[in-house]
Amino acid sequence: MKSYIFFLIVIFFLFGCGSSRSAQSNEPLDDNTTQNESLENNAEIDDNTTQIDANQTQNDPLMTYQWYLYNEAQNVGDAKGGSYGEDINLKSVWDSYTGKGVKISIVDTGIDSSHKDLQNVDQNLSFRYSDEINTSDLTSSQTNNSLANAHGTACAGIIGAQKNSYGIRGVAYGATLIGLNVYSNPTDETFLRALSYEGVDISSNSWGNSGNSLFDDTYTVSGIESGLEKGREGKGTIYVFAASNLATNSNTFTPASHRGAITVAATDADAKQASYSNYGSNILLCAPGGEDGYKEVAIVTTDLTGKNFGMDEGIIDKLEENNGDYTAVMNGTSAATPMVSGAVALMLEANPTLTWRDIKYILARSARVNDASNDSWHLNGAGYSVSEKYGFGMLDVNASVEMALDFKKLGNASETTLSRNSITQAIPDNNTKGIVSSVTILEDILVEHVDAWVDITHACIGQLKIKLTSPSSTVVNLAYADGISGKYEQWRFGAAHFLDENSNGEWKLEVIDPNGGCNGALNEFSLKIYGRKL
Repeated sequence: MKSYIFFLIVIFFLFGCGSSRSAQSNEPLDDNTTQNESLENNAEIDDNTTQIDANQTQNDPLMTYQWYLYNEAQNVGDAKGGSYGEDINLKSVWDSYTGKGVKISIVDTGIDSSHKDLQNVDQNLSFRYSDEINTSDLTSSQTNNSLANAHGTACAGIIGAQKNSYGIRGVAYGATLIGLNVYSNPTDETFLRALSYEGVDISSNSWGNSGNSLFDDTYTVSGIESGLEKGREGKGTIYVFAASNLATNSNTFTPASHRGAITVAATDADAKQASYSNYGSNILLCAPGGEDGYKEVAIVTTDLTGKNFGMDEGIIDKLEENNGDYTAVMNGTSAATPMVSGAVALMLEANPTLTWRDIKYILARSARVNDASNDSWHLNGAGYSVSEKYGFGMLDVNASVEMALDFKKLGNASETTLSRNSITQAIPDNNTKGIVSSVTILEDILVEHVDAWVDITHACIGQLKIKLTSPSSTVVNLAYADGISGKYEQWRFGAAHFLDENSNGEWKLEVIDPNGGCNGALNEFSLKIYGRKL
């Protein structure tokens, strides 16, 4: 079995990054933080919390605290709120679209079928892999470890909690949810089956690499490839992936760097990078993920039903009229990912003819610049603002749906032939200049995604910085000298940030070892570009 994680609560009881495919994976990880004093009071709802428009909350009372839908700087108990207006801009979309008719699989720990807010889970389409039956429910062993395994239910609520005069409301509350309980039997084959699951429009994946190491997950990648080709009658399944919660490079996990993945970073309630959020050239956009839920607001969503069960197990997490069925401490790129999945459902209801490439393109082009003063922002060669922290910016649901309605489709996909430079070069040790290897692309393609393979012999790959420069002089970081472990043996990096540049010309790979103590060499650099012909 390979090591996987799902991203749950990343501050206090670090469940974020807390599960792998093996049984031990569900153990909480310690991030050396300490539990807040008087937790009993910290998560209680404050009667003075700012209230959003009563017309929007009349059917779902806890919506008042869903700042990610309507950010009015509201607090949740003692947890400090953020900045007015820094939300996903959903207000006007529900007048026309709810996600009706769109099927979203939640590849996770299962979904509590008894939850009143989640009665739109299709049990006949859901699947539990441990006993091969159609159900979204957790196994008995999962319920015995209910805190760790509440994750899927929390993600489901963010996507599709119903408009029903009860609890919260999901981004696409009219969508059909499908629970694929891969963590009931977390094997490679299980994940392959779940990612290639038939009849799904959107696959929401709030899980990924378990540590700061390279992980080439060929099984999941095969599932993605199958869904892109066969899903939605050839238009392709939409894959949404969490960037991960390790505050390091997201380009270390091949599903999240795949051309078919919409990889999502997380922000806090001020629309600034969340303390845990990964970054990298594979990030397409960001969405709210919140912080700890005690000092700063986290995400209010559904929990396993019953008090002291699910996320309330071991955490006093009181919500007004909660009865233990909701939580205010969900956070992470796990929370940001289902927001994007819900937004895609609204886009597909508005225009079901869109392909997976169309959806990915629209999300990038409709995202808005957040945290504008952050020095990670730069213009790519097509004139688009992009950031390694935020991708093309914050999810803007209204803008994405409006763009989807009248979108002129991208048309036939095109790709360059694989270009390779196999001249071996020694990498200077303790040197800030490094080496440069280049390839020349002759085809004229408007770039949608770039794959760069490197083959490097080096005892300390965590010391290496790797950069890729396009013919338009856009520079992206592929590796950061951040202590990563593993081997760069034909390792594929993915880059989304060259969007709409012309592929034609010289592409340069720079490898730098600014630290001493290890020697090595770049053996080969290869490049392939995906997009559409000019």
